[in-house]
This record gives sequence, C-alpha cells and structure tokens, in this order.
Amino acid sequence: MKKSKLMLLLIFANLIFSPEILALIDEVKRRLYSTEKSICLRRDLDARFDSPQAAVKLNITPLKEKHTEKLFDLEWQNQNLPALKDVINRLNLYHAHIGTCYTAVDETDEPCYMQWLIGPRENHKLREIYQDGILQLRADEMLLEGAFTRAAFRGKGIMAEAMSHIAQDGKNLGARWAITFVKEDNIPSLKGCRKAGFEPYMLKYTQWKFFKSTSRYEVLPGSRV
Repeated sequence: MKKSKLMLLLIFANLIFSPEILALIDEVKRRLYSTEKSICLRRDLDARFDSPQAAVKLNITPLKEKHTEKLFDLEWQNQNLPALKDVINRLNLYHAHIGTCYTAVDETDEPCYMQWLIGPRENHKLREIYQDGILQLRADEMLLEGAFTRAAFRGKGIMAEAMSHIAQDGKNLGARWAITFVKEDNIPSLKGCRKAGFEPYMLKYTQWKFFKSTSRYEVLPGSRV
C-alpha cells in the first residue's frame, strides 16, 4: 500500500514539475506582472552588404515538411524552460500560416536553422498572435521572426549567413527595411543580427499587468524614423 502511494506521488510530482506545466506557470506569472525590454534591429535593404559565410555550406529555401520534426524538436520532455517557450512560439507561427518560413540545410540536407519573413499584408495575423505586443509593419518593412539554430550547429556562423539572405528576399518583395526583435539579454542572437547587417534601431518596453500588456517604443538617437 505504501509502495503504491509512493508511486502515485512520484507520478503526480512528475506531472506537476514537467516542462510543459512549468512553462505554463512561468507564462501566467509573466502575464500577471512583468516588464520586458527588447531591442529592435533594422537593416537598410538598399545599402550594399556582403553576406558573411558560415563554416558549413548552406542551402536556404522555404521550409519543407520533412524537416519540421527536427527543427521543432517535439520531444518536449528534453527541453529546458526557455527552449520550450521558444518551441511554442515557433509552433504558433507555423500553425498561423504566416509569411514564409525559411530553413538552412547543410550539404547532407540536415536542417540547421529556421526563420520567418513576414510582410505588412499580414499585420492582422501578427496582431492575432501577439495582440499589441509587436510593432505593426509599415508598407516598406518586413519582419524577421522566430529565428532558431539547432544546438549541434551553433557557433558556426549559420544565423548570420542565413538571416542575411532571408532579409534580402524582403527587398525582392519590395521592402526597404528588414526589422527583427531580440531580448536585450540574448547576446548570441544580438551578435548574429549584427553580423547579418542589422543595427539597433529602437528599444521596446512591454509591461504586463493582470494579463493585459502595453508596449512602447523608443527610437534610438541617430536612427532614421
């Protein structure tokens, strides 16, 4: 009897402290009361820029269904909390059928990187996903969102090369500016954006109070509006 109760207790504890439940608790806490700061980076697509080269040869194309399992890493039980929240965000983008999701694969067709390119015609979808938590795009802007490099391919310069090429596709669609948002403490992503030709443009402050958010944007000195 004692052994059965112990097993039930262990099962219950495993459920309570599973990554999914912890992610839910963390999200509830964040939306009850928190302040977040992100940096908006921007690239002038009319300016000449030589894309950096990754340490591996890449082929960058729209997402293929056969690559989704590895890119989304659906084995959630193996995820830490930040990684799990990142997976959920990218799944939301994927199921919203928004913009174009690009992937970078190596010479063996192994997926390394993914990121969305989203235009102003899909502002309504951005609002559905993020409410007022993301800037609505102007007619001459494209948004790069949901960047992700698989763990085995990090440190090889893949983000910089892939992001640079994806941004350039925005110019082919008529955009002058490519923008992206990165949390201020995500140093690797900030470095990758800089190498891809993006410069800090604005600061974004998001305040959560009782499940309602407000965002304000502050253009950095010297940035063209």
